Amino acid sequence: YDLMAEKETIEAKHKEVTRVLNETSAALDASQKANQVSDSDRNALLEKLGQTSEKLLVANRSIEEQNESAMKLKGELEDLRLKNEHEIAQRDLRIKSFQKSRVTF
Repeated sequence: YDLMAEKETIEAKHKEVTRVLNETSAALDASQKANQVSDSDRNALLEKLGQTSEKLLVANRSIEEQNESAMKLKGELEDLRLKNEHEIAQRDLRIKSFQKSRVTF
């Protein structure tokens, strides 16, 4: 009798251990599948991030070139402004000189 009861207890424990082992195995499989999906998602995101980063670098280079061009144009405009001021001052001097020469006559 004791042996039969012990056998039944051992079989019940064996069934419980098998059930827990199967559940654990299924959970591990599900976790591995989830990690694979996560890896592929992560890889896709990294690829998009790389592409976005490259686009930003290209855009930044373009902005830097535009800034250089704008600075060059600003310098040219400043040169023209100074030249224009000089020409206006020269003209004003000629006008004053002409007016003085007319007054003396």
